Amino acid sequence: MEKDDVRKLQGRLAELQGQLRQAVADVDRLEGLETPTADDEAKLPAARQAMNSLADDVEEAKAELDAANLKLSRQRAAALATAPSPLALRVPRFETLNEADPAETWGYDSVVQIALDVMAAATGASTPDRLVQAERMAAASTMTTRGEEGFMIPPAFAGGLHELILARPGLVSDVDAQPTSAPSVTMDADESTPWGSTGVEAHWTGEGRPIETSRLQTEGRTVGVSPIKALLRYSEELAADAPRLQARIDRKVPEVMAWKIATAVFEGSGVMQPRGILGSPALITVPKEGAQPTKTITRENVKKMLSRRLLVEGAAPAWTWLANLDAFEQLSSLTWTDDGRPMLTPAPGRNDGIEWLLAGYPLRWSELSKPIGEAGDLLLYRGEGYALYNRATVEAAQSAHVFFDTGEMAWRFSARVGGQTKLSAPVTPPAGANSTRSDFVVLAKR
Repeated sequence: MEKDDVRKLQGRLAELQGQLRQAVADVDRLEGLETPTADDEAKLPAARQAMNSLADDVEEAKAELDAANLKLSRQRAAALATAPSPLALRVPRFETLNEADPAETWGYDSVVQIALDVMAAATGASTPDRLVQAERMAAASTMTTRGEEGFMIPPAFAGGLHELILARPGLVSDVDAQPTSAPSVTMDADESTPWGSTGVEAHWTGEGRPIETSRLQTEGRTVGVSPIKALLRYSEELAADAPRLQARIDRKVPEVMAWKIATAVFEGSGVMQPRGILGSPALITVPKEGAQPTKTITRENVKKMLSRRLLVEGAAPAWTWLANLDAFEQLSSLTWTDDGRPMLTPAPGRNDGIEWLLAGYPLRWSELSKPIGEAGDLLLYRGEGYALYNRATVEAAQSAHVFFDTGEMAWRFSARVGGQTKLSAPVTPPAGANSTRSDFVVLAKR
């Protein structure tokens, strides 16, 4: 499965969704007429049929896109699993290229050649011809570049950063990541439930009897896709030392940008960054027990958090715990019942960073989690419930002017990311309505 295939499916889905919105508007208009003409009444059945047909097409396209995204995610995870270690991960093609594609490399064979040409442009009387040609290639690819602002890096040498940032095992790799080139995205959020009285409904009916109609319910929520940037400075000596320069970029850029994105997904304000899980109105906070001591996690806490999960019939139970490592001692002492059966058990055969299961679900230890006793020290989440929109590439630029006074050069890396939970509020279940359900459950401050 290629990323281009996923983009085609996304384009087809967007086109179908636009057609469906128009079809719904046509039906609403015809149904809302106070004195419909005979022609209007004749058009209504066909309009309803077209609307229902498009609704089916949209659901089919969504399923196809979900399957494609899942396949692509598994391919990325498999590629990461074969790497020797997280510290040894390298940016794909961020080295000398044996089979150069001019459209991707702009005439360069390695990142070191670019660094030396940029240095020459900053200190020499003229810009090297190859760098001038690279500027033309950048302009032709809709990217702007000027020597005084920095020179864009060819896609062949910067493209792999996107995968390394978003595919690192952790909270970000668990959520529903969707590439986009727009500065903002309108999320078509359908929050109707199978048991609710809005949205798509099914009814028992007799043979030959009319079918009660229902309508897709979508809420258009605008999600900003904000820039996140990293500026890496280095000396002229390092610019000519390829292994050291590559090691610095390979390790630090994905590490730092991935951490910033993960922090925003966890607790971002939503202002010029994603809106995080801890600040979402869909988050459920389970209160502490009446006489529970401070800075503790109890068996009852875990059980009550489990009881607030939103269960989707027929869907895989893709739930994960996120916890502060300081909670290890307390969690390892918890038991299901007085017979001593432990809640925390080793996870057999995992290669995605999951070493433990808590109450049967994967547990990730994370520095994102809050200190013991704070809300956010233990989180139960379903990653599919969070939408993360991101530009499909990370742009890179190089300059010798930013730190000209110190004789240093600079790399600038830029990505765009936005996101929020798909639910805008907890869901009321059809039975046991004493409590609500959600994709995200946290333990209150103790």
